[in-house]
Amino acid sequence: FAYFPAMSSMVTAYRSSGAAHGSQAEADLQRIVLKTSATLLIFVLFFVYSCIFSLTPAEFQHAIDENLNCLMILSQKEGISPALAKLGALVGIAALLTSFVGVFFAVRDSAHELIGHIRLRRWLETRSAGTDRKRMDRFILAFIVLSVWGATAAEPSILNTFGLVISPLVAVFIFILPVVILVKARGWRTLHRPSYLFILCTGLLILCSYELGSMLKGYLNE
Repeated sequence: FAYFPAMSSMVTAYRSSGAAHGSQAEADLQRIVLKTSATLLIFVLFFVYSCIFSLTPAEFQHAIDENLNCLMILSQKEGISPALAKLGALVGIAALLTSFVGVFFAVRDSAHELIGHIRLRRWLETRSAGTDRKRMDRFILAFIVLSVWGATAAEPSILNTFGLVISPLVAVFIFILPVVILVKARGWRTLHRPSYLFILCTGLLILCSYELGSMLKGYLNE
């Protein structure tokens, strides 16, 4: 359900359209992002609390041991309606597709910029700029497909992947890095604003949340 990876593509398209001028355009953009973030927050919290109230600790442990998601466990519960089980599968597929699309465009745009700054671009360059773009697109697409296939074949732990890889990356790029850039540009006085300090502290908390949660779990088990 993550939408932030697609923000780079959205910002690029918005700037290219020529509409990114004036205070009204900036106000409209902030209002759209605020409404989207609020809707996403409510939806995700509703989903999370629904899973917490619907599953037992033993079922959560079974999901961790078998590397399954909550929707799969819910669809296997006794007495569940077949229609709801199918709906859960559809929701899971829709979530995967939307998340993949958002991440795909962000990765593709970032890869184009990266290729433009390394020697690999010389291997892909031709006389035609259009052909060059198509070759880079094919190369990037092949890399993404092979990477996703390799990750699927390896079948890493979902919980560890989110806790050790995805969550720290989100903390760094969405929370910590923007504040660091502002501090570098404007000086340490930037942290005097409570909002920037709150964002930085939130990022640091997310960065260490998985380890803190594991420590807390071990402490409670003892």
